[in-house]
Amino acid sequence: MKAYIVSALDTTQTTFMIVDNNFKIFYANKKSVELLKKHEVLCRSK
Repeated sequence: MKAYIVSALDTTQTTFMIVDNNFKIFYANKKSVELLKKHEVLCRSK
């Protein structure tokens, strides 16, 4: 991804992820990582 796009996505207060058809995460901004860490136990149990 272009640096300016990554910079914009990393500074937003909205979660943003890019995944493929197999649900492999290619990009997750800082807010997405924070959310996943906060709910890690729940995510792993599903």
